[in-house]
Amino acid sequence: MRTSSYGSGIVPARLRDRARPGSLWWRLVSSTLVGELADTSIFCTIAFGGLIDFGTMVNYILVGYVWKVGVEVVMLPVTLRVIPIVRRHEGFPVPGAARTTLGASAQPV
Repeated sequence: MRTSSYGSGIVPARLRDRARPGSLWWRLVSSTLVGELADTSIFCTIAFGGLIDFGTMVNYILVGYVWKVGVEVVMLPVTLRVIPIVRRHEGFPVPGAARTTLGASAQPV
């Protein structure tokens, strides 16, 4: 949904400006938390609003939200490995790549 995409794009961009290097995992999880809450709430309300009672709706939203966030957290190690590969393939700089090629003790000039 559009709302989820907006939340998933704005949150990591704003956090990137404030976060320290190496915090990609936190930006990804936080964008999922925001985006999936909006997405799940809106979808469930539109799909089932008026068809099920309020308590069942809240349960449905919460279970869907927890499931989606759980899948994201479980897949996070894969995501963190794929992002640099895609960035290299697309010609974007890969943060931290200079450190791994220079070595831990090398200082930039």
